[in-house]
Amino acid sequence: MSGEVLKKSIDYNDEESWDGGSDKDSTLKALMKEQTESTKEVTQPGGKPEPASTMEEAKIIMADFLGNVKTKVISTNTLKIIIVVLSVALVASFIAIGVIAYLVHTKCESKNLECENCMNKSCDAKTKFCLQGCLAGWQGSKCMEGCSPGSYGVDCNMTCDQCREGTHCDPVTGQCPDGCLDGYTTGRCDIPCPSGSYGASCSKSCGHCTSLDTCNTVTGVCSSGCEDGYQGHHCNESCSPGSYGVDCNATCGHCREDTHCDPVTGQCPDGCLDGYTTGRCDMPCPSGSYGASCSQSCGHCTSLDTCNTVTGVCSAGCEDGYQGHHCNDSCSSGSYGPNCSLTCGQCRQITDCNHVTGHCSDGCVHGYITEYCNTTCPTGFYGASCQQSCGHCTSLDTCYYVTGVCTKGCSDGYEGSLCNETCLPGRYGPECEKPCGHCKGGDVCDPVTGRCPNGCNDGFRQLICNDTCSAGSYGSNCSKACGHCKNMGTCNYLTGFCPFGCEDGYQSDLCNEGLRPLQQGTTCDHVTGVCPNGCQAGYTNDHCTQNKTQESLCRALLQLPV
Repeated sequence: MSGEVLKKSIDYNDEESWDGGSDKDSTLKALMKEQTESTKEVTQPGGKPEPASTMEEAKIIMADFLGNVKTKVISTNTLKIIIVVLSVALVASFIAIGVIAYLVHTKCESKNLECENCMNKSCDAKTKFCLQGCLAGWQGSKCMEGCSPGSYGVDCNMTCDQCREGTHCDPVTGQCPDGCLDGYTTGRCDIPCPSGSYGASCSKSCGHCTSLDTCNTVTGVCSSGCEDGYQGHHCNESCSPGSYGVDCNATCGHCREDTHCDPVTGQCPDGCLDGYTTGRCDMPCPSGSYGASCSQSCGHCTSLDTCNTVTGVCSAGCEDGYQGHHCNDSCSSGSYGPNCSLTCGQCRQITDCNHVTGHCSDGCVHGYITEYCNTTCPTGFYGASCQQSCGHCTSLDTCYYVTGVCTKGCSDGYEGSLCNETCLPGRYGPECEKPCGHCKGGDVCDPVTGRCPNGCNDGFRQLICNDTCSAGSYGSNCSKACGHCKNMGTCNYLTGFCPFGCEDGYQSDLCNEGLRPLQQGTTCDHVTGVCPNGCQAGYTNDHCTQNKTQESLCRALLQLPV
């Protein structure tokens, strides 16, 4: 501080130097400005600014300068502001350093995690494609994509559709963390409610459904109706008086006056009105009966209900096989029907034909069915009572209904007159005429399709393994490519051997190794091509492909040191 400014400062603090009419605050501001200007003018030799005072020296100077309490308060606030600004700047610096460190760490970490989501952490060294698929919850060639909503598991191949609406399952386990839609249960919400329950978490019990497993697992509605004696969508309401049965849709019969039937069975416990019978009292006297309590029987009337309920006379005539006023005389043997005019069918014994119905009581000859033995066996059956099934005919309708012989031959994989014998091992197709192909390890082919279950022997193609590998391929399932063979790249379809030798620049039986001028008696690395034991004389570089003479000549021409 200059002497002049210091003097003014002392004068400022001296209350007696003020005449009461001066502005003390204005004078303070002027002194501070003058002090700042005088500080700027202080320089070191050579034109460099003089170093700033320490914080303690600054406080002493400021205390001397400000003098009174008011100015000391202002100075403290200013120092606080400076400290806050410096603190903010320091925090910003730490944040910047942290961000840079995070980015570097993330880059390194992402490089290390390239195969992290692959099954067994196995991926291609160059493409980073996962060789054995993805871990549960991941998908994509590099397994870096999480499962889409609604899918989970290995390669995201499984779906989860029954999680609570608006939620999704865990992409790894398939668990629904927020619960299931109504009607489903278990952690994955993949099992409908068990029989007899429905609703949220399957917590509600079905009503009296016709069958408990027909209760809708979501709404509880009995889709197949109610048990006898119950009604309503949920089958939990008993029938009203006068009704009974399934869904209470049946009306009680003619129960004795002032009584009601049982709501489940419909039975009239107190008996029926006159003219009705059965436990439910819902039937008039049955056909063929008449009189008090329907206790008398009618004769063989054409229509039993035409029997006069008093006299028993058949007013509309007789049933088939009977004649007379009361229809009590039967037809003669071998005939039946109206006026006994119909001939019996293919009964086993002609005398077994019922004179009334025409039914064959002892069954039919082979190839016929029905009670009348007048209908041949349905398609696909033959023999006694048509109980035997046709074999594997080319067309089922060609099986003869009497003997079962397949008149148009057998389906693929079967043989014999009845086409019920499978092909012997090693053969397949129609009538088992075709031999199996070159199945791997002597496997037997499918007798119908001829396909080899475990693939082909080397040199043959799927699926029947009858065709050799196409030109340019060989080996198991023809999956290997021939080497650089002469004669348009043709190799042995079994071994891959090049019978005509290799193209220029290649060697070995398979012509898949390039020629290298190696150190005598050594080979190069089959992956990198590097010669681990050095090169033959006259060659250089890691792969022993550079001619030293040519390299020396080039260096000389380019005036480079050898």
